[in-house]
Amino acid sequence: MLSSIAHKVPGTGPLTAKIVMVGEAPGATEVRTGEPFTGSSGELLMRLMQNSGLLRGDVYITNVIKEQPPSNNIDHFIKFATGGKVTMTPAYQAYEQQLYTELAQTNANVYVAIGNVALFALTRLVAVTKRRGSILTGTQIGGKKVIPIIHPASALRQYIFTHFIAHDLARIVEESAFPEVRLPARTYHLKPGFLDSMQYLERCSQAEIIAFDIEVVNEEVSCISFALSPGEVMSIPFTIQGHDYFTVDQEAEIWLKIASILQNPAIKKVGQNIVFDFTFLYRKYGIRVYNLEDTMIAQAICYPDFPKGLDFITSIYTKEPYYKDEGKKWFKFGGSDMDFWLYNAKDSAVCLEAFFALQIELRRMGNDDAYRNQCDLIEPLVYMQEKGILADVKAMQLASMSASDELEKLQEKLNAIAGKELNSASSQQLQDYFYGVKKIKPYVSRATGAISVDALALKRIARKGFPEATLILEMRRLAKLQSTYFDMKIDPDSRIRCSFNPVGTTTGRLSSSKTIFDTGGNMQNLPPVMLSYLSADPEYYLYNIDLAQAENRFVAYIAPEPNMINAFEDHIDLHKQTASLIFSKPVSEVSDEPGSSSIGGGLY
Repeated sequence: MLSSIAHKVPGTGPLTAKIVMVGEAPGATEVRTGEPFTGSSGELLMRLMQNSGLLRGDVYITNVIKEQPPSNNIDHFIKFATGGKVTMTPAYQAYEQQLYTELAQTNANVYVAIGNVALFALTRLVAVTKRRGSILTGTQIGGKKVIPIIHPASALRQYIFTHFIAHDLARIVEESAFPEVRLPARTYHLKPGFLDSMQYLERCSQAEIIAFDIEVVNEEVSCISFALSPGEVMSIPFTIQGHDYFTVDQEAEIWLKIASILQNPAIKKVGQNIVFDFTFLYRKYGIRVYNLEDTMIAQAICYPDFPKGLDFITSIYTKEPYYKDEGKKWFKFGGSDMDFWLYNAKDSAVCLEAFFALQIELRRMGNDDAYRNQCDLIEPLVYMQEKGILADVKAMQLASMSASDELEKLQEKLNAIAGKELNSASSQQLQDYFYGVKKIKPYVSRATGAISVDALALKRIARKGFPEATLILEMRRLAKLQSTYFDMKIDPDSRIRCSFNPVGTTTGRLSSSKTIFDTGGNMQNLPPVMLSYLSADPEYYLYNIDLAQAENRFVAYIAPEPNMINAFEDHIDLHKQTASLIFSKPVSEVSDEPGSSSIGGGLY
């Protein structure tokens, strides 16, 4: 039942508009002005609309809920829970029916769902950040075309969203020229027979460029797709309902043909995060993939601050609606094999389409060379991953046992000082102890704004004369060493391996993590104690080569920044020089001894 007391904010604009925008609910400014989207969110939206060639008078604008929610909390009307569960109140349902009656008076070519509530009201779909920019069918409004965008209120909190909204508004303007849902025309070859598969692979072997993608289930390739063009793709399955799809001889022949294609340096192969596919195929089948292109690398080079997953890339460079949940649901809940093969096929199709668009972006930005350099790393990275490095497993096991003994002793000391058992890993217990029992003024994390007993807080507490804080810091250090390093899962050949990401950081540096087979770990940040457990292969040596403050040096000379340049060339510690400039002290009077400064409670 609708509230009779709350001030209602009706929709405004021409009912004949080609674009209808539907928001969530009005705020205080909207209630005061009597028009939707007139507050700070609306100002941002209007500005972005103008940049796309749209004026407020060109569109009809309304909200699903016509009154300001109490405390601006939309949960009073509709609540979105994890797993896609949605709870609607009777008041929300009444407003939704009112919206449908209102929209029935319009005949727009595109309906814009601004935020999650509007997306759900028009399509019964959720997760607007995933589906933004997708061209959808409005199941609740007679099948009319719907394009969701992120709510501008979110962009006020996270600026990068303004770029996504701007992109989607440009698409909305384009789509407003016609009412039909026009999606990319693609031919999907699914559930092919043996001869169909071989004939298609033969066509791939004659192509100049293809895209491919593998799906792995239970550490085996379940299916592999190849796109000859963005409009034609085949998914070749190897299992169906948990059983072999082909005979052993047929599968062997198909894999030999696949290997000949992937190993042919004359054929350009496009993939998304192709290091994963290459590594798996090399480990399982000994297939080395040559002449590689990677959409993830291209996106990271063009827009390092933007997401680089295939779902985001698809939303920017293609008009394929968001489909990634289809694969996730299959892995989590099972389902039709055909749906899974379609998911696999779409990955290759959109990857190839996006790659052609990204090539244009790379050339426009003058980033071809940077992209090529990163792609050229793929082959050596895969080799490094698979080669790994010898580890003294027995010594690591002994170190783990020693850490357990030491942790037990430290726990006894901690309990004796505290007068009760304290769990060093329990933030709540430690907060209750230090800030409750010991009456220490709580430390607040600068990052989260919440009360904290993180390492920084514990160091400060320790300096106040509480030895239990020092013990907890040591226990956490030992526990981290033990769980992350000493107990690291090592491959059966006693080698530590990792997975490298060629664009793992915003600055373009490599990152590393566990392998795709859940062994090893981050090999780039091993603590010094772990290095003693690594060994060179016979007749080889290990070198640790590192340029101190490499990125700072690049910044210094590119800027150029004379003070930084002088520091590097005169071998002056850059941090000391910064401190000397801030405090007007000679560099010789700046100490790097921990605790030598009274600033920050003697922490520095």
